[in-house]
Amino acid sequence: MRRVSSILTVLVAACFISSAHAAVVTYHLQDVVFEDGGTASGSFVYDGVFRNVGVDTIYDIAMNTTTGSALDGMYYSDGFVNYTGSREIAFQITNDDPNTDPIFRILDIRVTNLTESGSFTSLISEYIYDRNFGRDGGIVSVRNGTGLLVSDDLMVSEVPVPAALPLFLAGLAGLAAVRRRQRSRAANAL
Repeated sequence: MRRVSSILTVLVAACFISSAHAAVVTYHLQDVVFEDGGTASGSFVYDGVFRNVGVDTIYDIAMNTTTGSALDGMYYSDGFVNYTGSREIAFQITNDDPNTDPIFRILDIRVTNLTESGSFTSLISEYIYDRNFGRDGGIVSVRNGTGLLVSDDLMVSEVPVPAALPLFLAGLAGLAAVRRRQRSRAANAL
């Protein structure tokens, strides 16, 4: 009986401990205007839980820029994310031209700031990086702007206990009660 009660205790404890928390923040671009008249909008998700050892994760990237005098509009989605110099976040996509890459940067923000919910005024820049320009490549067709990076409320989501687990535990408790009753009846009969 001790074995059954200890198993039940462990299972009940597992039910209460099983809810985990994950800090996830969704960010949106607002009021982004480039000096050439283009605009930008979009969002990405920052997950403060380390998905890979030592690497914070940004995913669900959906950034759009409109055409202006310097650049055509681009769509950045789940491209390469770079935390260069730890004071900017850069989204890089590859296009049809293997020698150039469009890059969208949010400047003057540290990745560590992304764990906080709030609003950040940021310098925004978009440019084309050309690998054939000079010895080490270079930046061509740049446009700069300003805007806000605004987060949704910090969402702390609980991982739910599967619905079948409480039913399973109730069934085990019922079996233990039946077994105890049978043993007590057998002991009383002797």
